[in-house]
Amino acid sequence: MAFLVYLLPVSCFLFVNNLVSVIEKVHKDDKNTGFNTIGSTLGLLLITGAIIATQS
Repeated sequence: MAFLVYLLPVSCFLFVNNLVSVIEKVHKDDKNTGFNTIGSTLGLLLITGAIIATQS
């Protein structure tokens, strides 16, 4: 589980990039945000996993 710490930069990029895309699409009233929402959720889960891995 400690290998998630090495993926932290990728996880942060995945989360921020997809979250910004969701915010832009919602601002433009575009309802097609499914894959970006999944991507940002996956990035956030990987960040959370890395934090939990460093605590144990």
